[in-house]
Amino acid sequence: MEMNRKIDAVITWVDGNDDAWIRERNRYAMQSAADRYFRDWGTVKYVLRGIDAFMPWIDKVHFVTWGHTPFWLNKVCSRLRVVRHTDFFADKAHLPVFNSNAIEANLHLIPELADRFVYFNDDMLVLKPAPLERFFRNGLPMDFIAQGIPRKGFLYRKLRSNEIYVDIVQNELNLLNVRFSKRDLLRKNPALFYSDNYAITDVCCNFLCNVLWRRYVWLGLYHHPQPYLKSSLLLAHELYGDVLSDVSTRRFRSRKDICQYIYRDVQLASGNFVPYTPRDVFCLNINSYDCLSKNKAKIENARFFCANDSTYLRTDEFEPTRHLLIDILEKILPDKSVFEI
Repeated sequence: MEMNRKIDAVITWVDGNDDAWIRERNRYAMQSAADRYFRDWGTVKYVLRGIDAFMPWIDKVHFVTWGHTPFWLNKVCSRLRVVRHTDFFADKAHLPVFNSNAIEANLHLIPELADRFVYFNDDMLVLKPAPLERFFRNGLPMDFIAQGIPRKGFLYRKLRSNEIYVDIVQNELNLLNVRFSKRDLLRKNPALFYSDNYAITDVCCNFLCNVLWRRYVWLGLYHHPQPYLKSSLLLAHELYGDVLSDVSTRRFRSRKDICQYIYRDVQLASGNFVPYTPRDVFCLNINSYDCLSKNKAKIENARFFCANDSTYLRTDEFEPTRHLLIDILEKILPDKSVFEI
């Protein structure tokens, strides 16, 4: 039944080494943007190989780009659509942008995007067979509510994190609580908080957070391929259109931004998902060559692997570490995909 409805994939990618892109970015940058956000690890080839080998039920792959494409990309592949920012931004005056949040604020406008899709960044890799039911069941995304303590306040910033990402997620939760009642969802469908398909730690955290806070103060997530209903994106724009339009105008990341997880938050708070805690994801902040080397076995055993570029990875270590990662991925995914020439 699930196979009768098309499911697409969306991948956002930038070539941070492209001279034309660098010149354009530098024209608009008030100060030098952090190169870490744009370092190209060369992993997108393996993202596509994983989709081709292990997610054959994906209909079309929408490859979202500033304008450049990898030299090896098979642009005439029937399963591939190269989508430039100019093809889908609601307001072309916002372009060019160098802010993934601005790009994600316009995803719902990608031409011919299926009603259900899986969203990838270029560091999200599929390394083992991933059946459709891992992402969608009965037409709904497989996902989870896992609450946690608030990530805000002076003490939290001093002890844990002052990263821009934490502010962005908090912005999303503030918006979510204006329009959605956690208590109403809990009363109507408690299984979405206490499912047998959740890890016991998530169930316990949900219980405590439901006792302590009437609102959503933190929603856990895994940085891995995210299943979406396009209707969730449309609802988010209906509810928060002014905010998303404002994000679309920002050429560079800001602490005032919200990111694509606002769509997930709306999807969860609407109850439009099937409860399931992923146990097949390995996320690694690659902060050194040794860090990657020591985790090789975990990567090889994971179904999904997120290779996150850490702020602590030194520039002089980047190339050796990148080559090691490519060697690991090449051994797991040695065969060319239909997306390659």
